[in-house]
Amino acid sequence: MVKKKILVAIIISLALIGLISFIIVGVSASVDADKACDNKLKIEEINRVPKSPSVICLSPSFVEIMYRINCEDHIMAVTDGCDFPSDAKNLPNLGSSINLDWKLIEQLPIDIVMLTPAHTIEHVQSRKLGKKVIVGEVASLDSIINTMWKVGVQFNKSDLVEQWVMDLDLSLTVLKKKAALRDARGESAPRVLFVLDHSPDFSGKILVAGSKLFYNDVIVKAGGKNAYQGAVETFAMSFDELVALKPDIVIDVVSPVDLAQRSDCESKIKTTWVERFSNYDNLDKIPKVVVFSETWARRPGPRVVELINNVGKIVFE
Repeated sequence: MVKKKILVAIIISLALIGLISFIIVGVSASVDADKACDNKLKIEEINRVPKSPSVICLSPSFVEIMYRINCEDHIMAVTDGCDFPSDAKNLPNLGSSINLDWKLIEQLPIDIVMLTPAHTIEHVQSRKLGKKVIVGEVASLDSIINTMWKVGVQFNKSDLVEQWVMDLDLSLTVLKKKAALRDARGESAPRVLFVLDHSPDFSGKILVAGSKLFYNDVIVKAGGKNAYQGAVETFAMSFDELVALKPDIVIDVVSPVDLAQRSDCESKIKTTWVERFSNYDNLDKIPKVVVFSETWARRPGPRVVELINNVGKIVFE
């Protein structure tokens, strides 16, 4: 009798397990079906037929490069933040570049994926899908130039890249002459600090650009000297540590989105900087503070020429 009860219990348990498995499989299949349906709808929304080779750009810098060499017709889709030039806002958007739907991308008729070194997972995934990958480096001005050449060669637009390089060289030549005249007068290059992020009241850490990020080359090419020489891309420091660097010029790079969200304005940010610096008696002078809220100040792409020229104006004022 006991054995019969045990046998019945086992049979019931197996039946329950089978039922649960059936439900799980059914739900999973339903989810997959829904996702496939969503993907189909998204693909239909991306009703763009790009020229060959077709690309998706996972960073705003690549979108700007494609427009700069007149290859925007090759773009199938972009990600959030791709807002320059204004026409780029109308391109199909895949959403966040750090949370991509690769099932969807797998179904898109694309040949090339353009991404940054930060997109490690996307890089691997692109290779798995058999897509050509172009990686945009941002560690230096030379790496930005190399990325421009890589894209230009890929689309047979080397002539337009060469024209861009000539514009860059012209700006650098003018700034180099100004630096030579300054050196001849025995004047020193001003110490410039690029600030990339901070809280509105500077209560937390302040993120500055180190010598391993393209901002370092921007400072040097514009005729200045990086006040922070750490061999890193960025470094988070306190306001006390920032003051100890004794910068002559502080360039606060604020994104337009942050500016809007904080209900701030450039003049208020500058005033806050000056107020904080005024609390330190050991400073010979309060550094000149400039706020850049334009997108070219944050993009390691074609408009780096504008960034260099604007920094140059500040350095030689």
